[in-house]
Amino acid sequence: MLLDLCYDEDYRAEVDFNVVVTDKNEFVEIQGTAEDKPLSKETADSLLSLAKEGIDKLSRIQKETLRALS
Repeated sequence: MLLDLCYDEDYRAEVDFNVVVTDKNEFVEIQGTAEDKPLSKETADSLLSLAKEGIDKLSRIQKETLRALS
């Protein structure tokens, strides 16, 4: 499982999974498509968890950067 895939990774991915979260940890979008075969609930849960970790990390970096600029 990978975050922010490049074209070659995206082209070969078995699942396309998009997640958008607000700064209050509310989901705006959860969109997943199995490209070849159906995915299990466990896989969907793992992808959602990985996405949330990546979003949290990116959010922390953005907030730190904005604090440094002000």
